[in-house]
Amino acid sequence: MQPIQMGGQEMDFLDSLSQCWLLSRQCTPIWEAWAAGGAIAAVLTTGVLGLFTYRLGRAANRASDTAVEIAHAESRRQAFRDAKERVLVLMQINGEVSTKREHILDIVRHLGEDGGEAYFLVNQNYREDVFGHIARINFPLTVALTDRVHYLEPKVGGSLVRAVGLFRTIQENYLEEREGVTQEEWGEVFRLLGLTLPAVAADLAVVQNACKLAVAELGLENYELANAAVREPGQAVG
Repeated sequence: MQPIQMGGQEMDFLDSLSQCWLLSRQCTPIWEAWAAGGAIAAVLTTGVLGLFTYRLGRAANRASDTAVEIAHAESRRQAFRDAKERVLVLMQINGEVSTKREHILDIVRHLGEDGGEAYFLVNQNYREDVFGHIARINFPLTVALTDRVHYLEPKVGGSLVRAVGLFRTIQENYLEEREGVTQEEWGEVFRLLGLTLPAVAADLAVVQNACKLAVAELGLENYELANAAVREPGQAVG
């Protein structure tokens, strides 16, 4: 059988692989050459795949960097919003916290006067005066903003919630049922008021200080206006 005749460079390349293309007993391929050609093809394929892998890796890294930057930007925006909410909440409750704390301290000072305990034990009018002042203290703004207390620092928010909750407990315990109470029991009430009212005032002091810092942070300090707002009717200016 005659080998197929091919010329030029194509023949040179094909001859490197086999001396003939129609295999027969007298014509066998050069397997080493075929193996070398396969290795070259594998190298080329690996190179192409490596290039694509490199490009995909770079694209993935860019996407990852973009995602991280977006997350950081959103975190910064959230932190800014939280800080703004914190200041606004403190600004809104500032007057209420300051006023109510001062009223509570007035009751504490009244109970602590000479003879205060004795009057509380035996004089119903004295007790009614004390309970009347306690009944008039409330925190409507703070209650309305309860769902925003989480914007405050943990200590400030915790102090506010505890103060309002404790004072509400005082009102519920001592303002509803006062009939048939013995003198000994009034002594226990006096003692408990002496413990709880200063504790409420101390918690409100923490919140009041945070409010002052928020006002200063916004540059809105106006102490004359603040004093006028919390002054009782008929109280002298000064």
